[in-house]
Amino acid sequence: WQGEYDLVRRLSDEALHAFEEIGDDRGMYQALFCSARVAWFTGDLERAADLFERSAAMQRVAGDWFGVAGAIGNLGGIARQQGDLQRATRLIDEALSLTRAQDFVSQSAIWLGNLGKVMLHRGELEGARSLFTECLVLQRMLRGRRTAVDCLDGLALLTSREGQPELATTMYGAVTALREEFGIPRLEADRLTMEPVLTALAAALGAERYAEAWAAGGSMSLDETISRAIQSPPLAGNETAIESPARDLSRRELDVLRLLTHGKTDREIGAELFISHHTVANHVANILGKLDVESRTAAAIWAVRNSVA
Repeated sequence: WQGEYDLVRRLSDEALHAFEEIGDDRGMYQALFCSARVAWFTGDLERAADLFERSAAMQRVAGDWFGVAGAIGNLGGIARQQGDLQRATRLIDEALSLTRAQDFVSQSAIWLGNLGKVMLHRGELEGARSLFTECLVLQRMLRGRRTAVDCLDGLALLTSREGQPELATTMYGAVTALREEFGIPRLEADRLTMEPVLTALAAALGAERYAEAWAAGGSMSLDETISRAIQSPPLAGNETAIESPARDLSRRELDVLRLLTHGKTDREIGAELFISHHTVANHVANILGKLDVESRTAAAIWAVRNSVA
């Protein structure tokens, strides 16, 4: 992630040889995975794909489904970069299905964002927004950073394509500042995609408005940026009244649900609402039952999609 590719290439090759000597299959496929990432990030897509395929095959035999999903999803990312959007969709969707089946929530968020980028490249803007939104809801609950800023970059591009240059510029300004704050650089391919978009946004707004929008984004926190991104513009269907399940929620349950979408624990919610964490847990159980969902994550996603959060 720091861009020291020569060092990583040497270390992963040394690790692979060492693991081969002692017959450690798990170490071998992890080293292959690391070598594949280096090849991908340095532009050697064919070698990267071969290494990811080898890693995935070994991990399937070992039953390491977390690793299998990672390798498959990265193969989907390579396919997207090569312009094979149909294959990219199939592979990333497979990775997402696998992580959901195994309840790998943090990795599910990664593939939601990546699948959103594929949908965006395919021109399926509504589908892309839905995937990006779900990714960001998960990241806000997990308090993640890297996947969140990658997903926000995708939403910034989506917003520009929806014809909202000022909001898109604000979002790009926010994400750029957050990347600098967190030490998360853009991949070269993403930077090359962004540059012509920024040129077009500057032309559409004019120098002064562009600078103002960029500066406004630069002052936003990660949570503020996520909130702005998932609420503007409204998701499809949010222009109408809130769906009936929310009408069954009490005022207190709505308060708990809103705080839940920000990734707060029961104790944190209780402290903010001046109630015990046991009472919060009861409210959460009632919310899940009334919304007919199985998890806090599903409830948070429902809340965002229905403008409750």
